[in-house]
Amino acid sequence: MASSIDSSALLFPEGLFEQDYLVFLSFFGWMLLGLLAWTKPLCDRQSGETQWVWFGYFAFAEAMADFIRTLSFSDPFFRTFSIETPLEMLGLGCLIELSLRRLERYKEKSVPPFAAIACALLGFAIEVSSMLYSVFVAFLVSAVACLWFAFTLGQIARKTKRSELYVILCGILILIPAWLLHPGHMAFIRNETLVTFNEFPFYGFALLFLRILAAWVVLGGFWYYRLQARIDDVGRRTQSRLRFWGYRVLPSALGAVVLASYLVTTWNGRRESERMETGFLSRSQTAVLAIDEVVFQMAWNSDGTAKAGYREALAASLKSIRGIGTDVSRVYLWNRSTDGIEVLLDESEETEGTVVGAHSASLIEPRERDRNKPFVLGPIKVGPNLALNVSSPILDKGSGETLGWVGMDLGATSWMKNISLARLQTIVIAGLVLALAIFFFYYQIENESETDLALAKERAEAADRAKSEFLAVISHEIRTPLQSVLGYSNLLRATSLDQKQLSCLDTIQSEGKILLRIVQDILDFSNLRKASSGLKEGRVALRNLIDETYCTIRPMAEKKGLTAELDVGEGLPAIVQADGVRLRQVLLNLYGNSVKYTDRGTVRLSIGNRVGEGTSGALDFIISDTGVGIEKSDLGRLFEPFIQLEHAGTSPREGAGLGLAIVKRIVELMGGSISVESEFGRGSTFTASFDFTVLEETEEESGGASPDEASDEDSVILGERYPLKVLVADDNPMVRRLIVQYLEALGYTPDQVDDGIPASEMGSAYDLVVTDLRMPGMDGPSAAAIIREKSGLDDQPWIIGISATLAEAEIERAMNSGINDFLGKPFFTDDLEKRIKAIPWLDKLANIGEGDVFSKKFTMEVEDSNKIEEKFTTAFAGSGMAAFSEDVIETALKEVFTLCEQMEAAIGSGDFEFVKEKAHYISNTAMAIGIERLYFDSKYLQVAASSESDEVRTLLERLEENFADWERSRK
Repeated sequence: MASSIDSSALLFPEGLFEQDYLVFLSFFGWMLLGLLAWTKPLCDRQSGETQWVWFGYFAFAEAMADFIRTLSFSDPFFRTFSIETPLEMLGLGCLIELSLRRLERYKEKSVPPFAAIACALLGFAIEVSSMLYSVFVAFLVSAVACLWFAFTLGQIARKTKRSELYVILCGILILIPAWLLHPGHMAFIRNETLVTFNEFPFYGFALLFLRILAAWVVLGGFWYYRLQARIDDVGRRTQSRLRFWGYRVLPSALGAVVLASYLVTTWNGRRESERMETGFLSRSQTAVLAIDEVVFQMAWNSDGTAKAGYREALAASLKSIRGIGTDVSRVYLWNRSTDGIEVLLDESEETEGTVVGAHSASLIEPRERDRNKPFVLGPIKVGPNLALNVSSPILDKGSGETLGWVGMDLGATSWMKNISLARLQTIVIAGLVLALAIFFFYYQIENESETDLALAKERAEAADRAKSEFLAVISHEIRTPLQSVLGYSNLLRATSLDQKQLSCLDTIQSEGKILLRIVQDILDFSNLRKASSGLKEGRVALRNLIDETYCTIRPMAEKKGLTAELDVGEGLPAIVQADGVRLRQVLLNLYGNSVKYTDRGTVRLSIGNRVGEGTSGALDFIISDTGVGIEKSDLGRLFEPFIQLEHAGTSPREGAGLGLAIVKRIVELMGGSISVESEFGRGSTFTASFDFTVLEETEEESGGASPDEASDEDSVILGERYPLKVLVADDNPMVRRLIVQYLEALGYTPDQVDDGIPASEMGSAYDLVVTDLRMPGMDGPSAAAIIREKSGLDDQPWIIGISATLAEAEIERAMNSGINDFLGKPFFTDDLEKRIKAIPWLDKLANIGEGDVFSKKFTMEVEDSNKIEEKFTTAFAGSGMAAFSEDVIETALKEVFTLCEQMEAAIGSGDFEFVKEKAHYISNTAMAIGIERLYFDSKYLQVAASSESDEVRTLLERLEENFADWERSRK
């Protein structure tokens, strides 16, 4: 009988089953990489590297694509509708997102992941359409994503000087050829598969090996990068332990896991194959029982009609055998012949499409050595499908010789699916579980030194606290005597001195200021070096700040015979968002250095928009001079701390060499940059560049006091213009007496105490309290809190805190306790005068308008008239502000009558809070106009309303009567 099998048919290569394990190895690598990238780095050096989060997204997308491929070996659904391509494209989109967020314009900005979403949609388009142009576009996206990320990673590697990042870079680049080898991407360069995709997926070993190589190269580089950063952060003993576990034990364990999972997976797959073959053989042997050996012999040995009858009986038997299972595609009889293999009888009456045939002799022979044993052959590709053949011998009961064979062809789908499921179950259990165990073991190794790091961190924090406390104590101990030295020397200058005494006094003040500058620089440098150091940004009038800086430096320059120049370019924004204090400090330091190291010529401050920038907030502050210059060998260390360069100027060397280091740190905190160009002997040019947020482009015109008005105001002694009742609290008698003399020079007669306890008891009766922050018994903030509780007002009395300690935490605590303003020691009369003039309600005390200054919160119980009048009397009570027109006074008096009517109604409804507020309002009106009786009546009413006393109505009636009497007397 003619053979029905194609000569090119081959046995299904069982090595294709190894694809699932290769895909799993790729999945294992990407999944472990994603877990490492997503885990928060424990080392400080990597704490700000947010790009690895997107790298983790990429790794997880690649892992999920491999997981879908693994499922495709056992479930045809994942072969008919695959989503691994969209997942891969999503991962590439995450690489693009990472590269985008490393750009300056997008750095640290919250931007939706448009690139990742677009790439995922493109992947779905490829999966649905499979159009050539879509594949070509996707390849371009893949190449761009990998190359751009490689470029970004190269920049990071050069910046951080970490060579292991180049390993990650190489691993990512391997994905480009791997992408080309993917089934369906570039099919024309892919080898023809041995089996149809409908029966069993074939991804190609070249593709899988490339993906495994990419995953494990990237994982190895990242593993080393992360672990080495951790090692660099710990002590020497812990470093050795981490190297041993991280670079020896764990990689060895990882290799053992990979090998063990492969062996177990292969063993389980073969066991399932043997189990199924045993079932097939049992069914085949049972089927042979339906064939009568006599009928079989007579079907070929008899002649004529008898032969046909015997064959029909055999055909009926074969049809009954076919019914033993739905997966049986055909049953036939076959035997050897001189020409090879011959199909004797096929129940379907068609010999085409059988597994056994003349050309399969070489495949059957190894299985047929034991002629009395059944065997399984295949799977073999038969047409478009894969089929298995199970053959059992028909034996002569007498001689035991093989008369022929019963062959059953079965579909291979179930066989393949069951083997794949068995392998997949093993992969998931033995592989994935062990993979997670490796990760947690790795993470445990990283955390193993957490105790050491925590202890080291505690020690570092304790050392930092000790340093801060030391600096605070030193600052306090130095600044307090400096306050006396500079303060009294300043007062001494106002006395009659001869020329020699003035010269000595100048030296004292000059050296004292140098010492003060050194202390200030050390504190500034210490604070700015802190990781938590921040800026206090706000609205800054840029032109005013520049003018103030120039006006401060110009007298210094003119004193040395220099020409100070200011050049402000056009288009300078009016208001910007910045830390004005720090910006002024930068300009003063740089401009002051120019004056300091220039003996003749010009010092110049220029401000203008940066060339090539389109925004008005991009500004360059250029400070140039014709001074001594800087040698090229010194430029590299110019901004290092405690550096004092040799120079040819005549100015004495002053300070601790921290000025430029502080300037650089401030500029960096403000997001700017600083550079210097210098020619030794000819001068230097410093350029500080900033990118400010512009709040207002142009400054609105506002009216101000005329020069005549300003001079008139300055000619009046402050105490006469604003007659405040002042209290001074300081435990140092020298400093306390100095502050008293400052205030006396301003026209005040202050009271003084040496502790916070009396200050807290007396403070609410004063209009201005000047208190030291550090005092024995009770400190300034605690006293201020009690004063605020007694007064009930946030700005009255106005409290100015003074301290030689300029620690931010102490100043913040003081402000939170109720202190309104702060002065650091040492300070002078002018500094105190500026603080007093800055009191927000101060102008209401002068005869220039209505006032609302004298409101106080008093005790909740009603006291007798004499005590209340005594308590309400301040330095201004009853003085009146009579410089009002008659119309204004009449309007105010009518308002009093209206308020009285409203308070009567409020008393009826029990709204005492309303009564208290309106009584307070009337007291301010009475004080401003100068109606003493009305002032005290309203205060009585305010106190009664605060305590919800039964006398509220009586006091209101008395207020109305007294006010009516005053109104009649006025007319």
